[in-house]
Amino acid sequence: MEDKIRAAGWKQGSLLADVGDAFLFTPDQPISPEARVASELSEGSDVEVSVTVREPAEGQLSILVTHTCDIIKPPVKYPRVEVLRCYTEEDQNKLRDADTNSARYFLVDPNTGLVADVATRTSIEKAILLARQPIGWPSSEVQFKRFRNWLGSRYTRPIEPDEVVEILHKPISKRVGRIRKRNINNLSETLDLVKRIHVLRKNSNEPYDVTLLFFVEEENWEAGKEKVPDLVEDLREHLSPERVILSHEVTTEARISLRDYLATTYLDLDSYSYEGEEGIGAEPIRSV
Repeated sequence: MEDKIRAAGWKQGSLLADVGDAFLFTPDQPISPEARVASELSEGSDVEVSVTVREPAEGQLSILVTHTCDIIKPPVKYPRVEVLRCYTEEDQNKLRDADTNSARYFLVDPNTGLVADVATRTSIEKAILLARQPIGWPSSEVQFKRFRNWLGSRYTRPIEPDEVVEILHKPISKRVGRIRKRNINNLSETLDLVKRIHVLRKNSNEPYDVTLLFFVEEENWEAGKEKVPDLVEDLREHLSPERVILSHEVTTEARISLRDYLATTYLDLDSYSYEGEEGIGAEPIRSV
């Protein structure tokens, strides 16, 4: 089977017709629409955990996220692969957000608005691949690199202490969200230059000495240096000066050393963690 999978061209980032979904749920506390329907049908059952399905959606796609080397491993050793459900988004604000520091959504194809949703991760047996035709990665190699990084970031995002979330992450997230929606002082144009924001927190106690690193494309570095200070001043007004000492740097991937990069944490502007639990924040800014 692995030879047929390899010959067909299946690899990470391949698209395929939507495969639907199957998942476990608790009948006495259903969450999703599918689980609520299944719970009603099983009313009176004393089963603590049950399984339900979401039928494949006609005309929609899934995207293969398992690493290519695992896709082509013998099924006896690696029998299943994982896919995410994709959908086409038309709202320009949501498309911009999906092409940003979002932990949940990723803009797979900027030309068609195809977005992957990590909340719909599904495991399927490899034999399903043989019954379908792979569709190649639809956009640029740069976007594919961002996609791989985005997949990995789901498991490497740091869990910030509650106190840091409250006095740093929340105020920045809320303010960025308002700027995005209302284009306050034309700062939305500055956010369009920024690919992602990292945080360098230099101490563990208040006042926190924090540097925000604004990553931009190399060709936007000069423009970023000119425009980002106004954004930082706006953000600073929404932080407590007694609790946060804020500075900033505009940089690119080529201009920062690996050592300095590893010392920073990724600022996720659409969710942040309270001892491992996600909370909803502002819409994010563009990621790489």
